[in-house]
Amino acid sequence: MKGLQARMNVDPDMEDWLERLTREGIAPPLNNSRKMGILHSIFHEHGPVGTDEAAEILLDAMGRAVEALVTVSKDMSPHTRAMARITVGLDSGFPYLKYVDGWRHGDDLVFDSGDAGTLAQVADTVQEFLMEREHHVWPVCTAHHVGLHSQISGADAVWYCKTGGHVWRIGRLLTDQPDP
Repeated sequence: MKGLQARMNVDPDMEDWLERLTREGIAPPLNNSRKMGILHSIFHEHGPVGTDEAAEILLDAMGRAVEALVTVSKDMSPHTRAMARITVGLDSGFPYLKYVDGWRHGDDLVFDSGDAGTLAQVADTVQEFLMEREHHVWPVCTAHHVGLHSQISGADAVWYCKTGGHVWRIGRLLTDQPDP
């Protein structure tokens, strides 16, 4: 892990923790900045946890990703839902989104310590999947006919219309009126 501190701005305590994880059988993905970012977040949020607790934290992140995917799917019309065959998988213990046939769009790992952040990240990834794989813009503002964007507003993940400035909470696009 020589030079890791310089490349990732890793403090000595975290470098010791990564070396311990390696000795205990978890090989930190030193060549993957996204996965290292996740480990960095775990270390700074939870401290130098053992391999079992680190695995538990990653599984919890996977559970939040599954819940977020269910919430995002509530915003899909039957037509869009039929196209979006997206599921959550694990890659060396790290959760990611993929199509059921295994197709992945880039390094789409999902991790955020908050439910709203995870929900916004999953919504954004689903949008990218639909655009890349299906050439389908989703979701679209019914008033302005432009694509909506996921973001955090207060404590909620929302769909935001840049043209009209209104928002829907993610998971309620088909049932609620937009907030002005």
